[in-house]
Amino acid sequence: MGQEVGKVQRLWRYPVKSLLGEQCSQMRIDKRGAWGDRLYTVRDENAKFGSGKTTRLFTKIDGLFKLSSYYREEQPIVVFPDGTELAAPSVELDGRLSLELGKQVTVEREGDISHFDDCPIHIISTSGLLALKNALPEIAIDERRFRPNLVLNTVGRGPVENEWIGKQLQIGNELILEIIQKTERCGMVTFAQGNLPREPHVLKHLSQEYDLCFGVYAHIIQTGNIAVHDQVKLL
Repeated sequence: MGQEVGKVQRLWRYPVKSLLGEQCSQMRIDKRGAWGDRLYTVRDENAKFGSGKTTRLFTKIDGLFKLSSYYREEQPIVVFPDGTELAAPSVELDGRLSLELGKQVTVEREGDISHFDDCPIHIISTSGLLALKNALPEIAIDERRFRPNLVLNTVGRGPVENEWIGKQLQIGNELILEIIQKTERCGMVTFAQGNLPREPHVLKHLSQEYDLCFGVYAHIIQTGNIAVHDQVKLL
């Protein structure tokens, strides 16, 4: 039957990669991941994906965390700092976004290349967050810094999700995930976003105490619908 290890506390998805996302009360997880998660991305004139870091696929674009995105039914909407909302993809959005970011960009739907960094599902625990808050009481520790899909309400000390690597979780009645690796963090966890200030000490602490890792990545073994307060079992 499995061992209960917690419940779903919050669910997040990010319609446009590297923009702020939206909280959901329920979520459909298919083989790609959370429905609509990072399905769109900001692309520069070299067709690289906009991000808070630069890699082979990604390019650092300043200002993305000043923008947010959400779905209006199945239509992604980008929200600007002044409250303007524009649908994606559209010529109007591309023009306004290029002015906002100071470079030529477009917003495009995922094609042959995945928009995910490593894996489709990212999980953090409340016990892991509490450990950070206790260690850094002067810092604004908030789950939004870590851009999870699932925040699990857990008991225990520290990031208990690390103990699940190589094991499977059942969430709700349908979804089964396999936890495959820790999530390596980068400077994005320090960025100001929404009402959260820039906090460089977060990354320094993760480097010193957790080898730059916080949270875990998961593959989808069995698809399903999940909701806030669903039971989480270790199989």
